[in-house]
Amino acid sequence: MNMKKLLPLGLAALTAPAYGLDIDVKHSGQFRLRHENYNIYQGRADKTDFSTMRLRAGFDFKLEGDRHIFIAPQAVKSFGELIPVSEEDGSTSYDQSSGDKNDSALEFHEAYALVPMGDVKLKMGRQELSYGDKVILGNRNWTPNGMTFDAVKASVSLFSGELDLVYSKIINSDPETVSDDDTLTFLYYKIIRDKQTELDAYTIFHNEASDGVNMDSLSTGFRYKKRFEKFGFVTENIYQDFKEQSRSGYNFNLELDYKAGKFTPFATYMIASKDYDQLYTNRHKYNGMIDIVGRRNLIRASLGAKYDLSSEWNFKAEAFQFNKASDDELAYNQATSKTLPGDVDESNLGQELDLILSYSGVKNEVFSFGYSIFQHGDYFEEQDKSEFAYVQYLLKF
Repeated sequence: MNMKKLLPLGLAALTAPAYGLDIDVKHSGQFRLRHENYNIYQGRADKTDFSTMRLRAGFDFKLEGDRHIFIAPQAVKSFGELIPVSEEDGSTSYDQSSGDKNDSALEFHEAYALVPMGDVKLKMGRQELSYGDKVILGNRNWTPNGMTFDAVKASVSLFSGELDLVYSKIINSDPETVSDDDTLTFLYYKIIRDKQTELDAYTIFHNEASDGVNMDSLSTGFRYKKRFEKFGFVTENIYQDFKEQSRSGYNFNLELDYKAGKFTPFATYMIASKDYDQLYTNRHKYNGMIDIVGRRNLIRASLGAKYDLSSEWNFKAEAFQFNKASDDELAYNQATSKTLPGDVDESNLGQELDLILSYSGVKNEVFSFGYSIFQHGDYFEEQDKSEFAYVQYLLKF
């Protein structure tokens, strides 16, 4: 969607009061600029210098009858990254006129209508689907474009909680196997929501075809989060059934933390079976900041701490150990779309250390500095190290 098409909508919103229309408009948004530096030995493409910009605005139009129209246009730009073009002779050239890798015309990150129908609230259109701690459904906010779904969501209060029924159409990645688009259909029940306790239960059907194989899965899971005065924990556990392939997978997650004033140590443990499909998790948050390994055939354990240096500065450090869950299978990359080349008889994938320093001197403005080092384990051909660093500026409005 380009700016010319958005202008009439903006003018309509500004002139609505003059024509007697009862429209209340609220706005929000963010500007984010991030520079990344990579020195990757193995596991993903080596990028030595990469910068991205994102400008996203949100406009909530409240109409009569508590109807809402929400749009969130965004512009995404990567600096100095030209798009490669494959020539007929097999060579690769770079189209100087095609723009940068993430450079696109103004587009909609979200665009939906929120319509109450009795006790049911309908949310229809392009929207984020983020639940709980985003272990299985998240918005992947780390990526420049983020992630949204074209979906219809019906929400209804049930006892003391809220039940969501969602149907989403996803692009067909394998038309040779299925003629229709992939679909995502699920029930998500937020059973308890209070200051100390959260309890969720869900079932997710994912119709997916990949590499000529029907990957349909049915995931059933629950999430339980408990907060005491100083101690807290959260666990989320998922069982998956791949009926068409007569196999199954599972994912177990546990996080513990203890608040001691400005200092908060924490520990995590996760195991994902060799057949587990991580679906739409926030991968960058859980698999280590450098994004080498994926949440499939993986055991992850970590120890870390957060420390508030002052009212403006805070620091986070986390150390990871990564191992394969099954010794007779290969490890997977961050997207779990490909296996990582290595010695199948070795289970030690490596160790990682993540460090993040953040500064917020003004409300809604944050400077972040991050550094990650991954020491490749016995699984890899060479026990070398990979490094990643970034600096980010975020301004919300």
